[in-house]
Amino acid sequence: MSRGRLKPNDYKCIQDNFIFLKKELEARHLIDFLFQHGVISLEEKEHIGIKENKDARNDLLLTLILNAGPGDAFNYFLLSLEDRYRHVLTKLKGHSYSVQQQFHQEKNVLLEKLGHSHSLLQQFQQEKNVLLNKLDNLTSQLQISQGEVEKLEHEKAQIEMQNTKFQDELDQVCDSCKQKIEKKKAKLCVMATRTATEKALALHSYADYQVTKLIVIGGFWEKDAGGITQMFDYVYQHGYAGAWSWDLMSNGDSQRAAIAHIKDYTHKGQISIVLQ
Repeated sequence: MSRGRLKPNDYKCIQDNFIFLKKELEARHLIDFLFQHGVISLEEKEHIGIKENKDARNDLLLTLILNAGPGDAFNYFLLSLEDRYRHVLTKLKGHSYSVQQQFHQEKNVLLEKLGHSHSLLQQFQQEKNVLLNKLDNLTSQLQISQGEVEKLEHEKAQIEMQNTKFQDELDQVCDSCKQKIEKKKAKLCVMATRTATEKALALHSYADYQVTKLIVIGGFWEKDAGGITQMFDYVYQHGYAGAWSWDLMSNGDSQRAAIAHIKDYTHKGQISIVLQ
């Protein structure tokens, strides 16, 4: 029954010399000693002994020794070789010593690599700490920058609100100025309407303007004298005549029919008439 493999160096010693041992040994010479020291069991001993072929006996014995466990099985195997197989023992001990030397060399190399790896690990840890500190600083700066961005956005919103307010006020001022300008421009000329009545109606469309002077151009027919009267009545009744001067320009006498009607206004300084 397998008890596990030999120790690594012992296992390697037999494994590397397996063919040599299989050729040089005779298992029947060794099985009694190995059984007495518990390296193999009675059943294993008998099983080896009944095999007629030497190679088969040696192959089975070496296989059992390889799996005799990590205890003292290998040392008992070496002791079993002292009487009959000293040359084999010398070879195995030399190989074992070589294996041990190789093992120690490899061990030293591994320890050196381990030390180098440990140094690299420490260096990596230091670099990691440096990078983490830089990351923390960048994170802090980013938070500060984010706060500054939010502050700038707030200030931008405030400026936009103020600009909107100023624009509204400017628009109001501009509208007021436009109205004043339009009023100043409203020196109207009601031109080329056919009758005085139409002129009076045209005047009504400018009632929202502060008209300072009205020039009525065109002839007035005799039959339209009532229209002239109506125009002056409309203006006076609605309070538009106070500061106006009227230039009634005509090359005929038809406008004189309305003069008597409006003379009552002229002496009050409300209407001045220029006849041309």
